Amino acid sequence: MGSCVGKKKSLFRFLAANYVYFTALTLTVMCLFYLGFTIWQRYTVPAADPEEFIRRISGMKEEEIPGLNAERYLGRGAGMAVFDSDGTPIFDGGFDAKFSETELIPDFGSGRRFFVAGLPENAENGDWLITEAQYGGEGEPAITGYLFLNEGGERLSGTLFADRFSFSDRQLGYLRGRTEDGKRIWKYDWADENGEGRRLVFWMQEAGIREYRAAYEAFNVLKWIFIPVYLGCALLCIRWLDRRTKKLLAPLNDAILSFPEQSGERLESYRGPEEFAQIARNFLKLEKKLQESEEERRRLDREKRRLFADLSHDLKTPVTVISGYARALQDNMVPKQERQRYLGVIAKRAERLLSDLGMPSHLKGFAYLKTAFELCMEDPEEMDGITKRLYPDIAKEHKTSPEKVEHAIRHAIEAAWRRGDERKLRKIFGYGNTEGSRPTNSEFISRLTKHLRNESGNYFS
Repeated sequence: MGSCVGKKKSLFRFLAANYVYFTALTLTVMCLFYLGFTIWQRYTVPAADPEEFIRRISGMKEEEIPGLNAERYLGRGAGMAVFDSDGTPIFDGGFDAKFSETELIPDFGSGRRFFVAGLPENAENGDWLITEAQYGGEGEPAITGYLFLNEGGERLSGTLFADRFSFSDRQLGYLRGRTEDGKRIWKYDWADENGEGRRLVFWMQEAGIREYRAAYEAFNVLKWIFIPVYLGCALLCIRWLDRRTKKLLAPLNDAILSFPEQSGERLESYRGPEEFAQIARNFLKLEKKLQESEEERRRLDREKRRLFADLSHDLKTPVTVISGYARALQDNMVPKQERQRYLGVIAKRAERLLSDLGMPSHLKGFAYLKTAFELCMEDPEEMDGITKRLYPDIAKEHKTSPEKVEHAIRHAIEAAWRRGDERKLRKIFGYGNTEGSRPTNSEFISRLTKHLRNESGNYFS
């Protein structure tokens, strides 16, 4: 019988691989959730990179500028316009304001800022105040100019924009750094590789408090999503492990359930973790040993039947001899010097007969019955007075009292009747130990004495 084939990995590696699959699945699902959250966040709270955008566009040739996608660097809804030094648009990008109006737009990267504030009603200086501030290296602002406007945006007084006499709502928005639809707007001036001046105007969506709050709440929800995702992945991997384990154990289970009707030879090609393969190999070894044991049992059974047949034949002669010995003793035909040898043969036969009937040999009644058989074989009249003659003769032989002899013999008969073979008892006494009755001391001694004297021994064949 061949040995089964096990995979080169152990049960530990099998379980470790399943845990790795579970971890990979959980991380993959969470990464997908996080990727979706990131994409949503980029549209809700765009993360602009104006520095990289300016670096990129300032290194491009004029004909390459229209191909640059501002939304890639500034977020959704962003746009740009590029002008040359004369104010001619190189790329307008939907910017419909005049070039002169771009002077009002804050410079990106510069510390110069404009602030527009409404004045209290009936203020003597006007209705609007425009203030220019220059931020120093330490972030401290310094006021460098001002301008007062009336309610209609007309110039009243001030040091700023001396060539302008009025401002529209759009222009005031530019001073604040906002477009008409509320987007952040900047301008940036640089010179190209030929030394020609260029001006970039770009605008982008700037997230407010509401958008940031929505993103924060979404992130908190994402943290709580991890728990059901983890449990779902765990359940999925447990079911997958359960199916794989059952598949590996099914051949072993089938082999056990079908034994011994079917052979476990299919386990010879079993493939699984080394620990499972070892179980399969041990099962094959056990099956082989059981088959060998069954063959040995059958051989012994055949030997036993043959032995019983031979023994049944061989034992007839000794019992016949015992019967002859008994008759010779009874008829006083045995010389005195041979009597003990004759009685010894009878005693051995009686001992074997008592043992065959299931009587324990360590009981005192066992020895008393052997003596009773010897006395009855030698003198059949012993049975005529079992209480007045046989018990006293046995007690004299064993140096005890007749009462103890009677009690010990009764106890031994009870033990034999409980443990004896039903067929043998019925053969001698005509009834067995399943019928609720047992022979008396007198009947037991009489029947076995008669059996020793007359039967041929077929009771146990």
